[in-house]
Amino acid sequence: MKQTGVCGNEAARKASSTRRIGAGVGAALALCALGSVAAAASTAASSTPAGTVIQASAEVTYVIGTQTVSVLSNAPSLTVNQLIDVAVGALMASVPVQPAESSRSVAFRVVNTGNAAETLHLQLATAVAGNVFDALPHPPALYLDADASGTLSGADQAYAPGGNDPVLAPGASVVVLALVDVPAGLADGARGRLELSARVGQASGAPGTVFPGAGSGGVDAIAGLSGGSALAGADLLISGVDVALLKSATVVNLAGGSVPQSGSRIDYDIAVQVRGRAGVHSLVVVDPIPASTHYLPASLQLDGIVLSDAADGDAGAFLSASTQIQVSLGEQPAGATHHVRFSVLIN
Repeated sequence: MKQTGVCGNEAARKASSTRRIGAGVGAALALCALGSVAAAASTAASSTPAGTVIQASAEVTYVIGTQTVSVLSNAPSLTVNQLIDVAVGALMASVPVQPAESSRSVAFRVVNTGNAAETLHLQLATAVAGNVFDALPHPPALYLDADASGTLSGADQAYAPGGNDPVLAPGASVVVLALVDVPAGLADGARGRLELSARVGQASGAPGTVFPGAGSGGVDAIAGLSGGSALAGADLLISGVDVALLKSATVVNLAGGSVPQSGSRIDYDIAVQVRGRAGVHSLVVVDPIPASTHYLPASLQLDGIVLSDAADGDAGAFLSASTQIQVSLGEQPAGATHHVRFSVLIN
């Protein structure tokens, strides 16, 4: 049984109707499209590890005269077998792109949903049945996202099949970036799907298949619901407009250094760029305040201009009820660029 994203289309519909842009590219879509993947990862992380021995004795006590006697039964021993399972989800179900766009990254999350560490083999497919156009893989095409940011950075490592296949503990995940080139001359609304597949290197097969002695420590391995192989797809949508976000963070501690510690300040900068051939309407930037931090009052800025924390006449506000900042940019033409800045303190 192949695992695919389950709610991305609905999330994409809602996102397109509201045009709200959150922290990171497609944050709302990511939460929805990966809901089932996250649930599977949580289950895997709490599963009993392969090779665990389950053993217990029964006991009976009785009294003879004034003496209490205790007798133990035998202790049947069972060893937990290895479950081979994997899940894949796209961080965005639908990705707006431009004709002739080069090196566009599309992010996926791959999760080991089994109960033992696994080596995973990855593969990208861009020629998918039903496509209006096929994107071209931009060599080396796949990257392992070192900081799980969902965007390509200098620390990300190019994926080399058989060379640096990700090894994931039970419940662990890795964000994989697919880089593609979009053909020129495409009309708005054209869609091209790409798919990322992940396969457990140790074994894969129909769900329930038993691989005797192939598991960790020599236990049997059993193929889970995914059969040890899963894939997820993301649609590239030719659009007259695309909004890109790039968020950066700078740490300033009490001694004037850059080591994050209790009391340190984190200065965030969100670069917002409207790309493509058309503008956008009702553009809103929303960013939740990270856990273990609190918002620094009066730190919110738009393009260097200080905004009030209250929801009043200017573009920004700190919404204490939902613990997030919000900046309304309204109507923006193609090519517009803005910077939203704010600070938090580490608790």
